[in-house]
Amino acid sequence: MRTDAGFVHAWTIRAEIAEAVWRPMHDDLLIVLSAASRQLERNRSDDALAVLRGPEGLGSLRIEPSAFGFNGNAFLGQAGDPFVLERAAREGIIARVGNGGARRAVRRCDTRGHPYDLAVCASLLVLLRHLGAESRVGTSGTLRTGWSQAATLVRDALGDSGQLVQTEHGMLRWLEAPARRGRERERSSA
Repeated sequence: MRTDAGFVHAWTIRAEIAEAVWRPMHDDLLIVLSAASRQLERNRSDDALAVLRGPEGLGSLRIEPSAFGFNGNAFLGQAGDPFVLERAAREGIIARVGNGGARRAVRRCDTRGHPYDLAVCASLLVLLRHLGAESRVGTSGTLRTGWSQAATLVRDALGDSGQLVQTEHGMLRWLEAPARRGRERERSSA
């Protein structure tokens, strides 16, 4: 799926995620990242380098009680922008007037279509699953460019029956039940 044109994902969430929401999301992220890693490592020889690495493309994934960070493997030329998700954002924070004036964190990640894109997409689906309308996820891709595989991974890993949809404006949503008529037009996929 490699593309030099870029494969950019962007998301906004509250600058601070409540502990009661973060804890189950953190647990699901661990499960989904483990499943993504197993899938990415399938058919890899024992002496080959791991696909998922730390935020700089080196070392181990950053998995902490209040943050996640990872990238593709820089040694293999498969690193792009790091994926970072924190319970309390440290940068990229904007003030927002609507929605009660809650501060928002804005993030983006260009995977350039490298294999770790699967883990990024799956992680963003977990975010959508837990934060729902409090989050916004957009992508330069479509539901057919990796998102379908990520949705299947999330469903299989979490035993979820959710459905991934993309609005006509390109925003992604994770729905627990099929979309009802009369709402914003959505394309279903995965």
